[in-house]
Amino acid sequence: MKKFIVLFAVLAMVFAFTATAMADVSMWGSARFMTYVEKSDSDYAGNTLGFDDTDTQWTLGTLSRFGAKFTGGDVGGMWEMDARQMAGSAWNRNASGGSLSHATSLGDVRMRHLFGTWNFGSGQLLIGQTWPLTNFFVSHLNYTTNGEQFWGGVGAVGARLSQIRLTFGNFKVAFLSPYIGATLPAGAVDTDTQLPKIEVLYTLPLEPVKLDFVAGYQKYDVVDGTDKSFDITSWVAGFAAYMNFGAAYVNVTLHYAQNPGNYDLGDRVGVGYNAAYLNAAGTDFEDMTGFGGVLAVGFKVSDMVTLEAGYSKLDYSGDMVGGDIEDTAQSYYVQAKFTMAPGVYIVPEIAIFDKEDANAGGGALDVEQGKKTVFGVWWCINFK
Repeated sequence: MKKFIVLFAVLAMVFAFTATAMADVSMWGSARFMTYVEKSDSDYAGNTLGFDDTDTQWTLGTLSRFGAKFTGGDVGGMWEMDARQMAGSAWNRNASGGSLSHATSLGDVRMRHLFGTWNFGSGQLLIGQTWPLTNFFVSHLNYTTNGEQFWGGVGAVGARLSQIRLTFGNFKVAFLSPYIGATLPAGAVDTDTQLPKIEVLYTLPLEPVKLDFVAGYQKYDVVDGTDKSFDITSWVAGFAAYMNFGAAYVNVTLHYAQNPGNYDLGDRVGVGYNAAYLNAAGTDFEDMTGFGGVLAVGFKVSDMVTLEAGYSKLDYSGDMVGGDIEDTAQSYYVQAKFTMAPGVYIVPEIAIFDKEDANAGGGALDVEQGKKTVFGVWWCINFK
């Protein structure tokens, strides 16, 4: 595997340099390092020890990457790869599933983006793997690598997805790989998909504000042990606003969704009751609905220092005989970004992730899911 990765990187570089005769090629890289202390409550979801846990994360960040962009007439493209930890390795995670200690010594390299584009005059065609349209980066929290995206934003657990996308000015429509999830819904033994996931995005630039409006839809069937099928429909609608007022900025995103766990939203924060569930009679699947939001406020003190604070919230619920199912979570953080030189950043930050309460319905009591506090420094050197 490692020999293949080295060979692929060498061939990619050779191609990048020889391709300059037919296209403009720009290459880049980003080395990112994470130095954090993580403190998890005994009841924090994911802490299996039964008592409070403290870990140090001192590792090359998972989003350290290198890539290249190609442009030549009406045709272009991009590829980008990043360093990855070996998932599930005992070398990488402690007994409580906590901090990662190695990025590439026992890990591998992952393809982040790989797509081609064609400008056909009235619009653009994109085929390959890149961000879904339901992905808004309004927060700059670095510990999570994607801001507070998964703690309240419109964001995909699968990150970059295979898709066919069309762009017409400020309007985009994408047809993406359908998402089923890592496990089948309770009571299901199989899933049947007939259509891709569909997303649309419209951007409205209103200086000094930019607004993005997005919607997505997905439908598939689950099959039980008697070969009876049930329809599971999931959708999301939301928007993001990016507001710049001189040295200050305010970014916000809100979304409302049905069965977000089936669609690919919110799973990373451990909000377990966010997907369709089999009712008590075992006769049908019931829908979960709810909302999420992220607010980030920043101020550029000088060319060297930028301050930012953020808050996020998730709240999903569904009806059940004897009481509603409900699960909530929130997070908040502050950070200071120091620009030491062009492309060189040092960012101290502290964040609290609160999984709040969960209730399985049917007369069950609320279950406290604990908090996780993280403080440390994120380091980054971009080069090209």
